[in-house]
Amino acid sequence: HMGYAQEKMKRKLTFSGKMFKFPGKGGWYFVRADKQVSHKLKNIKKFGFGSVKVRATIGKTSWKTSLFPEKKGGPYMLAIKKEVRNKEHLIKGKLIKITLSLP
Repeated sequence: HMGYAQEKMKRKLTFSGKMFKFPGKGGWYFVRADKQVSHKLKNIKKFGFGSVKVRATIGKTSWKTSLFPEKKGGPYMLAIKKEVRNKEHLIKGKLIKITLSLP
């Protein structure tokens, strides 16, 4: 059934961004979603702090997480945990391709 396949396709969003370290003690690493992806995420069911639950994939590594808006109306940010950075050999400032699967 073609409609089902098309509907499933809409549940995936892909973007590329550079990983950066958030300033502060024990700063987390993040990648900002682009404007198009952030706009789509704004129209999805939200949880606490405006977060959106997703399954993120970088390379061969996938994990369940949430994206949060950087500030009110700002772009969404994906935290890149240490385990993922190590497995995928990610470094700050390098362009990273990310696929988000929405529940």
